[in-house]
Amino acid sequence: MTVLRPVLLLIVPGGWDVVPEAVAELRRCLADDYGGTLMLRQATTLLRSPLMHYCGYWEPGVMPFARRDVPPRVQDAFIDLAWAELDEVG
Repeated sequence: MTVLRPVLLLIVPGGWDVVPEAVAELRRCLADDYGGTLMLRQATTLLRSPLMHYCGYWEPGVMPFARRDVPPRVQDAFIDLAWAELDEVG
């Protein structure tokens, strides 16, 4: 029998840079705190920020904690450098 695990499907806007240490911390948080995994995909359309989809089976009662713990780690893991390019132009 296959046991469904929690999965965070994270769709990252194209052109955003990765902060490797923060992605490692996000993976650690998902694995250690929730028994979950991270699935990364790059967006093919314009997005303003990373899009988080909580997939799979999350234990009852843990979603409020995941929704509290995960978003700040996602913000730390990916950075939009478009503002830096605009500063160089202006």
